[in-house]
Amino acid sequence: MAPAPPASIPRDYPRFASRIPVQIQVVHAWEGDTRASMAATLFNVSRGGAGLLLPYVLPPRTRLAVLIPVAAPSLRIPAEVVWTSHLPGHGGGTAVYGVRWMIYLSRESLEAMAPGGSLPA
Repeated sequence: MAPAPPASIPRDYPRFASRIPVQIQVVHAWEGDTRASMAATLFNVSRGGAGLLLPYVLPPRTRLAVLIPVAAPSLRIPAEVVWTSHLPGHGGGTAVYGVRWMIYLSRESLEAMAPGGSLPA
């Protein structure tokens, strides 16, 4: 008898593989003003959130504004850090984050970020 295939992680929204250079603004949760701004990379983007590579440490529940310059017009998406993990072998300063969008992205917004402007079916 063959072993059962590993169970996949259930996702609310499909993700598309990508690496998108973005600008991150750390936002004060109540006042909404920008506390810091830095370059980062988005990956595995979906309507509900994305992965984020960032050379700084941010705790969960940190509020962000993700500025995506590759989209036309450029997008500014409010987000929140859900989880964080250090990335081994990247100098100890690179962290991987899971962020959730504070608003769900439309298919049009996702297509604007997708390589070639189209998403997998």
